[in-house]
Amino acid sequence: MDAVTKKTLKADMKTNTEGQLTFGAASSFDTSLKNGEYAIEGLKPDNSYRLVETQAPEHYEGDAADQANATSGVQKQRWEDSLAAGSVDFTIKTDQTQLKLTATNQKKAGQIIVTKKADTTTDDRFPGKMTMIGAQFAMYRYREDGTVDHSHAWTTTITNQNGIVTFNDHDLYEGKYLLVETQAPRGYVIPDDLAKGIDVNVKGDQKVALDPIIEPEFRRAIQLQKTDGNFGNHLAGITFDLYGSNGNVLAKDLVTDEAGQINLPFNLPIGDYYFEETKTLPKYELNTDKIDFKVEQTDLTQTVSALASQNKQQPVTVQVANYQINSLVIKKVDAADSNQVLAGAVFRLTNDNGYSKEFTTDVNGLVTFDNLKLGRYWLTEVKAPAGYTINPDYAKPVAVDIKSGDTIRMTIADQRHVLPSTEGGNNGNDVRHDQPSRRLLFGSFGDRDAITLVLLGIVILVIAGSTVILRRRKRS
Repeated sequence: MDAVTKKTLKADMKTNTEGQLTFGAASSFDTSLKNGEYAIEGLKPDNSYRLVETQAPEHYEGDAADQANATSGVQKQRWEDSLAAGSVDFTIKTDQTQLKLTATNQKKAGQIIVTKKADTTTDDRFPGKMTMIGAQFAMYRYREDGTVDHSHAWTTTITNQNGIVTFNDHDLYEGKYLLVETQAPRGYVIPDDLAKGIDVNVKGDQKVALDPIIEPEFRRAIQLQKTDGNFGNHLAGITFDLYGSNGNVLAKDLVTDEAGQINLPFNLPIGDYYFEETKTLPKYELNTDKIDFKVEQTDLTQTVSALASQNKQQPVTVQVANYQINSLVIKKVDAADSNQVLAGAVFRLTNDNGYSKEFTTDVNGLVTFDNLKLGRYWLTEVKAPAGYTINPDYAKPVAVDIKSGDTIRMTIADQRHVLPSTEGGNNGNDVRHDQPSRRLLFGSFGDRDAITLVLLGIVILVIAGSTVILRRRKRS
C-alpha cells in the first residue's frame, strides 16, 4: 500500500519451493496481477511470522534502483531502512482463521529545478542587472478531485547568484503541483502567470527542470510637474536635463508641456536621480538647485500588470515650483530740483525671509534691486548723498510690495543741508552750505557793534599818532 495515498500496489507475488512468499518488481503494472492483495495459506497457529520486503515497487523507497546504488554507507543504510519500513511482523493465534496485514511503501520524492533570469531587453541607459537572490516560491499539491490543497506548501528561496533553486523535499511525491512565485527579488516584479501559479507534473523520482522564468524589471514612470510658486498655475516651456546619481546624463532638453509636465519617455529602475533646470521663462527665477528624487520599491509581491497600472495612474511625481521675479529701481533727486539726480545715496532692502542687500545710487542717481521674488520688502535710506539729509520718510524701513508685472520704479528726493538764519544779516533767509557766508569776522556781535569797534580803533590810532608828533616838536 502507498504510504500517502493508501492505494494498494500491484506486485508480482509468489511462493518459492521453501514456502517463502516472494514479490517481483512491479515495473509493468500488469493488469493480470492482483491488486496488491495476496492470500497466504497454510500458516500454523500460535506462531509468529515476519513478512520481509526484499525489494519495493518501482519509484518507491527500496526499489531495484536503490538496491543497485546501495553498495555501502549511508545509501545502503537508507535502503535497508526503507525495506524494514515495508516489512511487517505478525502472529497467528489459535482461534484465528484469517488475518489481514498491511505493509506500506514510501514513494520516492521527485525534484523540481527552477531557474530565473532577468529580462534581456537591451537598455543602454541601465545595462547592469540585479541578481535573482531573494525570489521566493511555494508549491501546492493537487487533490484527486482536481482542487489545490493549500493546507501544506513546499517553499524555497533563491540564495545564489545564478538564479537556480531546487525543490527536493523528501515528500515531493509523484503527482500534479501548482508552482507560485510569492515574492520577487529586489528590483523585479512577479510575472502574472507565476503569481497565479503554473502546473508542474512530477513523475516518480524524476528531476523536472522547468524552462527558465524571465523576470521583468521593476521600473517606475516619472512625471515632473512645474508650477508657479506664487499662484500655482502650470508653466510650459521650461527645460530640464535628467541625471543618474553618479552624474551620468540620462536625458537632455526635456521641456514642460502645456500642462506644465514632463512625462519621461522611459521608466526608471530603483535608484537615486536628479533633474537640473537649464532654461526658464522671462520674469521667472532659474532654479539652480539639483532636484533630487528616488525610485523605491516597497512591495516585492507586485505583479507586472499591477506595476503597469500603477505607472499609468500614479507615476512618481516630482514637484518643482518656479517663482516670478521683478526689479525695484530707485531714483534719487534733489528735493528743490527733480531734474538734478544725486549719486552716493545708500539704500537697504530686506524681507522677512532673510533677504538683505545694500546698493548705492550711481552717477545717474539710480539703484536697482534685481531678481526679487514677489512679496513684501522693507526699504531704508541708510546714507544720504554728500551735502544732503536722509529723507525722513525713509529713515526707518518702509514697506514695498513687489508684484508681478512691469519693473517697480520709485523716486525719492533729499533736502540740502541748511544753516539756521541769523538776525538781520541775511534778511531772515537760510544760508545753504554751498554759498559763502557774507557775515564779517565779528558777525556774532551784529553789524553795528562791529562798525563801532572799528571806528574806535581808528580814533585811538589817530590820538596816539598826534601825541607822538607833538612831543617831537617840543624837543626840537
